Amino acid sequence: MWKSICSSANFAKPNMNFRVTVNSMVSLKWDHWCGGRSISDFDYHQSLLKHFPDNAPLNLLLNEAGWVILNGCHEGISNAISSIPILRDGSVPSLVWADGKHYFASFVKDFYKFDNEVTWHEFVWHKHYALRYSIFGWLSLVGGLKIAYNLIRRNILVDPKCHFCLDTHEFLSHLLF
Repeated sequence: MWKSICSSANFAKPNMNFRVTVNSMVSLKWDHWCGGRSISDFDYHQSLLKHFPDNAPLNLLLNEAGWVILNGCHEGISNAISSIPILRDGSVPSLVWADGKHYFASFVKDFYKFDNEVTWHEFVWHKHYALRYSIFGWLSLVGGLKIAYNLIRRNILVDPKCHFCLDTHEFLSHLLF
């Protein structure tokens, strides 16, 4: 489960843009708000981060006038931070998807863009079909029905014979046709 979450996060990271606002609550250390990079990705990041706890929010570096860069901070980090504009409108979201929209649908569309498109979805998922029949049809198409063939494929030991005719092996095509 954790590997799946990390994989999704690594996939989504290049598609997210952080905008610095006066009330940004993104992480100073971990989020990639600094030109698409996190502060911990910079060389000499300890010159800045040693002054803050690991979970410090970005708005600790902001005041009414702009950026508050601490003395002793490495020049490369200081220049990178100073070049980032601060949006004064507090209603603007800090995190947006690469296309500028901040909808979950934008993430889902981009997340599944490399998957094969299925042609049978219109035959199974229709608003006028009873849900139980749609689910049964979908499970039969994706190999999810608990028939002997699918169970044996998953290394579950069952009798491969059809329980109705007791003559041939239990396959989906045998049961339905």
